[in-house]
Amino acid sequence: MTIRQITLRLVAIAALAAVALTAGPASAQIRITEVMSSSLSTGDWFELTNISGSVVNLQNYYWDDNGPAGNDGALFPSINVQPGESIVIVDAADAAAVTSFVSNWLGGFTAYGSYEFAGPDTFSGLSSNGDQIELWDADPNTNPSANLIANVSFPAATQGFTFAWAETGADLGVSVSGQNLAFTA
Repeated sequence: MTIRQITLRLVAIAALAAVALTAGPASAQIRITEVMSSSLSTGDWFELTNISGSVVNLQNYYWDDNGPAGNDGALFPSINVQPGESIVIVDAADAAAVTSFVSNWLGGFTAYGSYEFAGPDTFSGLSSNGDQIELWDADPNTNPSANLIANVSFPAATQGFTFAWAETGADLGVSVSGQNLAFTA
């Protein structure tokens, strides 16, 4: 191998290493974009949006609404979230409840029921008096290398209205029909 070949290989390895160090994991591109903590009829729910250009599989991700040291979180099943896709996690006991939820909200999205999750508390309920949601790439109670990838907090709810966040993480406040894609169902 010549010095030129060795130099070219070292440059190529350095370039790959630089890409690996600067490119964050696709999981870091999941955002919590909407929360309903005081529904009139359909139960509590929250929306996740993949803002990356890659599919993100949420298997063994963990969500919690009692802080990272709480024991009331839930582990995600294998769910692929496509680039640009939003999914909804709803407090639902079975598939029929999820189907009813999607129908009540006029469809056009994918929802997953809490019955599909594992963990100490598959949906502990979001407090209408104010709460928070944390999303981890693993269970922080059992995996010390788990990364917090998204979190939001919100004040007391107005029944029937959601809280919304832009894909950038900016707080949009309480939903208003006709603004930021919000509508009345």
